[in-house]
Amino acid sequence: MLAGCHNIRDSIAVQIGNRKAGGQVVCGIGDGGLESTVTISKHDRDAVGIKVDDEIGDPSPENVKKYEYAVEHFKRLNQWLEKEKVTTRYQFNMLTPKDYNKFFNELRKGKLAGFTSEIDVAMRKSDGDKE
Repeated sequence: MLAGCHNIRDSIAVQIGNRKAGGQVVCGIGDGGLESTVTISKHDRDAVGIKVDDEIGDPSPENVKKYEYAVEHFKRLNQWLEKEKVTTRYQFNMLTPKDYNKFFNELRKGKLAGFTSEIDVAMRKSDGDKE
């Protein structure tokens, strides 16, 4: 279990609130920008940061940095998990209401691994596509 995070096993835990909205944050990045962890499969998890649709067309520099740091964090975490022979892997996505249906449809089909939202694409472009 990661420090400051709840252990989530074989379940779907979607929490769309944040500290400012009075919701419970499962794990936190920055100001509570990481609102949920979703199980993709038995050993895969998707960490989701919820943002507003406006961020797709005009990403704030703060959220671009949050995205950059979160992607790097989960990349390092996955490398460490692999080194330790732990089978769980994480992917990070930002999500806006515009992609909720697409996200949950892919989740239901069991095809969330590799999912990319519109805001993920916007954040990568704003960050210079360093991935």
